[in-house]
Parts: sequence; structure tokens; C-alpha cells
Amino acid sequence: QLKGFTEEKLTSLQYELDMFREDFDDFLTPEHVEWFNQLYDIVASELDARWLLKKLEERHIVKIERGA
Repeated sequence: QLKGFTEEKLTSLQYELDMFREDFDDFLTPEHVEWFNQLYDIVASELDARWLLKKLEERHIVKIERGA
């Protein structure tokens, strides 16, 4: 459900995940660590994909149709 997130919100979520992980790393089980890693990877991949699409559009390689 990251579709509705702006890039700023995604970046903020990524930062919050980093901070949470740092604060509670000593208390996390291996399952928690795996879950956080997966969530972080999803957010990072979404940001990377948006960046790539933005750069391709800037170079007129793709045209992104934006809905209302």
C-alpha cells in the first residue's frame, strides 16, 4: 500500500525504520529482524523505482501517465 505515499513519506518511513531498529536492535528476535529487513527492502526498492522512473522521464525515455 505504498502507492499513496509521497517520496517524502517513504523517506520518512525508511528513516523511522532505521531509528526503531537502532533503538530496539538488542531486543529483536531473528523473526523480527527478518521482518524489518523485508519491510526496509520494500521501502528502499519503491524509492529506487520511483527515482529510476523519474530519471527516465526526465530524459524523455518514458512518459508517465498520471491519474487524477
